[in-house]
Amino acid sequence: GVHVDTRWHANDWTTVVTEFPELSRRCYIWRLPLRNFEGAPPAPGDVWLMNCYRIDRGRDLRDEYSAWSPTGVVNYHVPERFGRLRFCE
Repeated sequence: GVHVDTRWHANDWTTVVTEFPELSRRCYIWRLPLRNFEGAPPAPGDVWLMNCYRIDRGRDLRDEYSAWSPTGVVNYHVPERFGRLRFCE
């Protein structure tokens, strides 16, 4: 099973979402300070597996699922399908 620690909170995490309806696209910008994570900060060349997703609950009871790295199923907890975040200098 998946355990979610709802007590975790990222301090100073800011997000901006810009919608482009004519393209059916959204642009997400995140600022997530690394001090929110335990251990040493990532070094140049380090790779983290991650996925970002969004579920929009429709008024017509139809949900819209969006993912940075789609898993191919309505289940975002498929680590082998996660994207790779490579840290640079």
